[in-house]
Amino acid sequence: MKNKLEDFIRENRQDLDVFEPNEDLWNKISSKLDEKEPKKHINLRLWISAAASVVIIFSVWLFANKENVATSQQIAAINPAYAEKQNRFINLIEEKKDSLEHFKDVDPVLIQNFSNDLVMLDAAYEKLQSEIANSPNKETIVKAMIRNREMQLQTLRQQLMVLNQISELKTQHTTL
Repeated sequence: MKNKLEDFIRENRQDLDVFEPNEDLWNKISSKLDEKEPKKHINLRLWISAAASVVIIFSVWLFANKENVATSQQIAAINPAYAEKQNRFINLIEEKKDSLEHFKDVDPVLIQNFSNDLVMLDAAYEKLQSEIANSPNKETIVKAMIRNREMQLQTLRQQLMVLNQISELKTQHTTL
């Protein structure tokens, strides 16, 4: 292939040399080569603040989840199967809470009422959590804690179902 291209250029050299670049072109090129491009300044303050933000967010997340990890370890010491169930409920609850966020514009008052219901269940859970250390019957407390998480999950599912229905009704109403 290289030979064919070279042969073509040799054969058609005169036809190809018809167009010559403008003399100013070489002057422009050489002047651009002599110019130094301005160095891009890295905004160190921006990078440091971004890194600090990441560290703060990670620390808050770690601190918030420290309690869940400690509780899971307590429950695992009592019964590993309960700990697995607890963790499964926690993950499902977090998923449902994320889904609930998508409906915050549908009915803000209803969302606030739903949040109040979850706060009450969380307060009951925290009370059970504080009682586990001093309770002679830890398994009963753990079962109550798991039942509380189950109730939170059921409540969230019902809330999402209600919000879906409201959203569908609003959509139907606007299309009519």
